[in-house]
Amino acid sequence: MDKSINNYELARKFIRVEQREDETVLLVCSIQWKSSYEPVLEWKVAKTLDINSLKSEIDRQVNEILNDKRYFCVCSECGECKQVDRTMMLQDRLLCHGCAEKNQRILF
Repeated sequence: MDKSINNYELARKFIRVEQREDETVLLVCSIQWKSSYEPVLEWKVAKTLDINSLKSEIDRQVNEILNDKRYFCVCSECGECKQVDRTMMLQDRLLCHGCAEKNQRILF
């Protein structure tokens, strides 16, 4: 899969840009688990920019968020960038939940 397509999809689904009264705010979606089967989505401020920020600066900041290991990381098995909240460490390897279920037979 083309990395730029994957990043575009991640940004579209999990990053919001809001124009507020005097600033531009970039929010990233965080998944909290109420229980094993009940995810709760929370939108957290990742970056705050000037209200007059150009689209190119906003795009650059979105790319920085996508590369920020607090929010997103790369699965060691499938090589795809995933939300940190949908990954786990197993024997010093970072796995997305899909690979953990499929390849390691771990149930969530």
